Amino acid sequence: MTDDLIRLKDSVLNKLRATVSLKELEELHTKVFGRNGEFTAASKKMSEILPEERAAFGKILNSVKTELTDALEKAGKTLRMKELSSATANEWIDVTADKEPFLRRRTSSVVCGTI
Repeated sequence: MTDDLIRLKDSVLNKLRATVSLKELEELHTKVFGRNGEFTAASKKMSEILPEERAAFGKILNSVKTELTDALEKAGKTLRMKELSSATANEWIDVTADKEPFLRRRTSSVVCGTI
């Protein structure tokens, strides 16, 4: 049973290294932690394990979950930064543009002091 968890962890980490977009990352997350996900199925097998072995299996299960969620979050941050940097690489700001249109204030038609 623990061998299955270790194989699952290694498989997910390998797939994570091959992920190149946020959409793929989201699909991988759903495949692993979704309602019918691989990790969810492994955690449901807790009821099949002998009570004496549940504590050890639970520790391994929690460590695998923590490692996978941390890896998925780190990959998500990295992919977001890559997409942001590629999106901003083509944008530019004209620092010589007139700043007046941005500083003009709308003036009220009501003169102060008269009601």
